[in-house]
Amino acid sequence: MSYSLDLRKKVIDYVENGGSITKAAALFNIGRATIYRWLGREKLEATKVKHRQRKLDWKALSKDVQENPQARLRDRAEKFGVRPSAICYAFKKMKITRKKKGLRYRERNREERMKYYRVLRELIKIYGSESLVFIDESGFEEFQACLYAWSKKGKKVLGDRQGKRGKRENLVAGRRKGKKDFIVPMVFTRSLYAEGFEGWLSLYLLPSRTHNISINYG
Repeated sequence: MSYSLDLRKKVIDYVENGGSITKAAALFNIGRATIYRWLGREKLEATKVKHRQRKLDWKALSKDVQENPQARLRDRAEKFGVRPSAICYAFKKMKITRKKKGLRYRERNREERMKYYRVLRELIKIYGSESLVFIDESGFEEFQACLYAWSKKGKKVLGDRQGKRGKRENLVAGRRKGKKDFIVPMVFTRSLYAEGFEGWLSLYLLPSRTHNISINYG
């Protein structure tokens, strides 16, 4: 806290004229240590404290985050020669947060994808959007633990879940956009390899369609 020069002079005059430091501290609502510090100074004017220059270059840190977003906090701190706490402080001030990455396939090919979209649009023009069938595969455990519950604020809710890996079921099915019904769903317990998928496609899905369809596998 910065005190005015006028107040500083009043406090020093009070003490130099015979007043005790304890009474001066109570009278002017100032700490005794502050009065002792003023008495030991030649000038009573407030001094400007020079802030230490940051050792961590925030501009370089921001650039490093853009170029290496997946780097660990410990590795980044070692790179800049500071402690991890300094990186955390800088991130907080720079509003940089840790978040889950959105993963994409390494084998993605933008040209092939655009080519596929062009063919898909042409098929929709010819057969209509009703011809689109989306195919997806999903797996689920035999026992599913409920992850959410209700309780009073501040009270923890505990539950149980299975510690051992249990039986896992898998489902593959077709579905049309805007429709809730599944098309020829198939449940299996093992992984669905190419041979099994092609068999399900040729023996069940394709014969179930009475008109031409365009299939999208997610």
